Amino acid sequence: MPASTKDGSTFREVRPWANVGNTWKKAVRGWIKKGGVWKRFFRSTPETWTQQQSLGTNDGVAVTFGNGVFVATTRLDAAIWRSTDNGQTWVDQQLPINWEDTNIPQLGYGNGVFVTCIEINDGSNDRYVWRSTDSGQTWTQQTLLSGEAIAFAYGNGVFVAATENDLWRSTDHGQSWQLQQTLSLPSFARPEEISYGNGVFVLCTHSGGYNSVWRSTDNGQSWSEQQVLDSPVFTVAYGDGIFIAGTDEYFWRSTDYGQTWTQQQALSQMKKSSVFVHGIFVVGTGFSASDIWVSEDGGQTWEQKQTLDDDIEGLAYGNDTYVALTSPGTIWRSI
Repeated sequence: MPASTKDGSTFREVRPWANVGNTWKKAVRGWIKKGGVWKRFFRSTPETWTQQQSLGTNDGVAVTFGNGVFVATTRLDAAIWRSTDNGQTWVDQQLPINWEDTNIPQLGYGNGVFVTCIEINDGSNDRYVWRSTDSGQTWTQQTLLSGEAIAFAYGNGVFVAATENDLWRSTDHGQSWQLQQTLSLPSFARPEEISYGNGVFVLCTHSGGYNSVWRSTDNGQSWSEQQVLDSPVFTVAYGDGIFIAGTDEYFWRSTDYGQTWTQQQALSQMKKSSVFVHGIFVVGTGFSASDIWVSEDGGQTWEQKQTLDDDIEGLAYGNDTYVALTSPGTIWRSI
């Protein structure tokens, strides 16, 4: 029986479980009115995860989705991997780049372009942004940054990158980068993750004793500190007007686009990666645990779904598929 809780703007069929790919999953199906047009939607939580392929020798770093393709990076074998079958199989792109195996190549995607940051093994310690416009198959060197890019984000036609203390910006799809601001952080603190939503970039930092949230409302040109949280902040995500952040001890939530944050559910696990999909926040933990946690009420309450093999370094979603990358370089997926 269809039900409406929003004065007829949204109707949903209450079907607690749906058979998707021969797997029963918790689901909601319904119709939603957007721009005067009724559209059917389907939403499912990542209930069950299956192990897929091991990438290289060790040390998964990041995974993202764009243009119908999943792209992942690993550290010790210095490789960029690509999957065109929704995370089932992966191919090392065998790039002619001799990079340092201490490099931690994070990933960003926006407007058909993938970006990463690589330190070339030539003794210079120089770190350049590399860019791919063919869905991760080939990469070209772009701008020299002041340090290793710890995080990338894309929004409103702009890429933002964070190095150890500096924030950079690209307005030409990753071809050139300009230093925007050097953060006033203690010597032991550094940026960790960036997210974008509704015209706002939110940056989280972490350290042994200084864990802050920063915010930019002018497309990454200037940043201001908003609030110091309880412990190191390792992940931040945006969805449906809400930012969530994960510290070592708690989930946090902001309903005013990152200006103020309220402590939510306690969880003494390092929250390392997060995504937002169809009304659901999904967080992967690491260090002392390797669990998938899900919130279906905008980050107020959280439920554990499954434990994977090791630290969950990256989460991505695309083509109705969740993909997780763990620290040994193992791919997991949930459909």
